Amino acid sequence: MNRKKRQQELMKKAYGSEPKWHDMVFESDEQRSDQLWRARSWYRQNATHRDKKKWVYDYAKTVLGADAAKPINTVSSKLFNDSVALLCRMKAQGLDLTDQEVDLINEELRQLKDRGLEKLESQRPKKSIQERIEEQVSDYCGQMCEVTDTILSQILTRKSVTFNMNNWLTNNKVKSLQSRKIADYLRPTLEEILEAIEGKDPQLVEGYSYMTKPMIKKWARILSAIITACEEHAAQGSKRKPRKKKVKTAAQQVSKVKYQVESTEYKLKSIDPSKIIGATTLLVFNTKYRQLTVYRSSDVTGFSVKGTTLQNFDPSKSETKTVRKPDQLSTIQGIRSFNNFWKDIKTKGKVPTGRINDNTIIMKAYE
Repeated sequence: MNRKKRQQELMKKAYGSEPKWHDMVFESDEQRSDQLWRARSWYRQNATHRDKKKWVYDYAKTVLGADAAKPINTVSSKLFNDSVALLCRMKAQGLDLTDQEVDLINEELRQLKDRGLEKLESQRPKKSIQERIEEQVSDYCGQMCEVTDTILSQILTRKSVTFNMNNWLTNNKVKSLQSRKIADYLRPTLEEILEAIEGKDPQLVEGYSYMTKPMIKKWARILSAIITACEEHAAQGSKRKPRKKKVKTAAQQVSKVKYQVESTEYKLKSIDPSKIIGATTLLVFNTKYRQLTVYRSSDVTGFSVKGTTLQNFDPSKSETKTVRKPDQLSTIQGIRSFNNFWKDIKTKGKVPTGRINDNTIIMKAYE
């Protein structure tokens, strides 16, 4: 099932199926009005400007003829009347329209046709290259809005996000200049999210209060990866092509990591090392020297691994301490229990190296 069909299935589960009117008989005008109101609510949740334009245009071709309706198709989708568009769609779905509704549609068609004819008369014979680029960018940005809405919905419902920006750019044949403009379009949103994470702007904090902090951080990481993919795609079109950074999966990044799977002495087991990738806090314990280390990432994109060494951690916020009672480490579960445990450790701390070896238990990774 492709992305579009998956999105349609999600919308169907959330809002139900599109209303059908074939062979429907209303017992009263009040019942008809009530059913139409429910249908309008469904369409407002599920229909786009493009959908509404298409419905009106299809209706116009039926009543006016294909040639006479052509000017209507040149009018911007944002100028189509919502009520008229929904009536045209419901007519196509089997609804019998009243004379008043037919008159309303005909008047709207007349106005749209006049606008279309005016636009055709005033159109320049040929658009400039810059105008064509701006139109393409506008269309791409509109598509990206739908993509980011889908990703955000997946994050909020705790579903797996499988979107690949590199594939999207390739499949849509996006050129380097357009790719750079898409990155510029998305960057303010990322900056806003990062400010909300920092918590310095009360309005932004309130605006993102519907998301948990791990959700916001995950949203920032994904959006940052999308922007990076756009920038790398844009760089490929320049004369000096930089070497493309090969994106490795989490399993590939940790394939060379040597770690201690289990310690029976301290009743500890290592988690899957691939969970390190993208996490922002990591707890490891060296069983040989009884040293507990907390790593904190330098930004919201989280950790990565190169060879056997942890990357992208902040030395000023990361620390290693010797544990006098390591048998109590097994009581650590969530981040709060760790914080309480850490406060009770009175030994002197030091800056960790980031190296992971076969004496290291990978205890916890938090996003």
